[in-house]
Amino acid sequence: MKLLDTAFYFILLPLLFILTGYCLRPDLSLEMLQYFSLWWQPILASMLTGGLLALMGSLSLASRQIFVGLALPQGAGLSIFLYLWIVVGKTQHEEQAFLAYLAGIGGAFLTLSLFSLLKKRSSISAEGLLGLIYLVGSAGILILGDVIGEGHHYVESLLFGNAVAVTEGEFWGVVFTASIALIFLWPNLFKILSVLADPDFFTVAHFPVRAYRLFFYLFLCLSISLSLEILGALATFAGLLIPAWIANQRTHSSSQAFVTALGLGLILPALAYYYSYIFLWPAGASLVVVGMGFLLISQGIGWLFRKKTNSSFYK
Repeated sequence: MKLLDTAFYFILLPLLFILTGYCLRPDLSLEMLQYFSLWWQPILASMLTGGLLALMGSLSLASRQIFVGLALPQGAGLSIFLYLWIVVGKTQHEEQAFLAYLAGIGGAFLTLSLFSLLKKRSSISAEGLLGLIYLVGSAGILILGDVIGEGHHYVESLLFGNAVAVTEGEFWGVVFTASIALIFLWPNLFKILSVLADPDFFTVAHFPVRAYRLFFYLFLCLSISLSLEILGALATFAGLLIPAWIANQRTHSSSQAFVTALGLGLILPALAYYYSYIFLWPAGASLVVVGMGFLLISQGIGWLFRKKTNSSFYK
């Protein structure tokens, strides 16, 4: 990635969004800065989660599996609601949150396994199956939301995230999990991408294809389940898609795409919380707004640059 690209995406655009927010809501912008000690934990947790989502989104987009990320949050969310329906009120908050997170990971794995099984044995297209899983999961969440005590609160948290309400233990759990995942995932990105792009070739070459595919799906389920608690279902798919989309459109190699996606995955959630505070928006919806702003500006400048010059700076 060239220096001008880096400055544009990681310095100029964030400054533009910050200054725009300050011009529109100067009082609340200064207030957030004044009380930043109350916000640094959810912002840091969302940044780590966003970075992990962005890398998984890059792999998913390159292997044409991005819409799996739309169905998995619904399966994970349905498992969380089933768990809450069974045990709500029977455990302490800390234990309940941890077990609900494990239920989310299990639900994501079950959803993925069901999708793989149906894909092999059904004549329905992959997109149709993902749509059915999404509908069933969403309907189940809404039904259980009416049955469980405080169910509407849980539905809202699942859709839009609840990072500002996480406890100290939950926060450090998120930081530890996301950090370890990023450390283990980064050195293996290119191997996973190669296996996902051409599994037949690497199978013939006696490469451990199944192990790396399992590695990919493990981290995909982990990142989605982690993101549901912090960012919510709406922002989870945005975090998978938008940084990866921008990186894929504006870079010229896989290494540049991974670095760009990771950087955007770290920056966008922080800006989203800033806009969430000054405009009183849900954090998840704020991430979609900020991400789409980045995407539209990036596409617009790329179009203008391509029209005016014959440079390969932008695709």
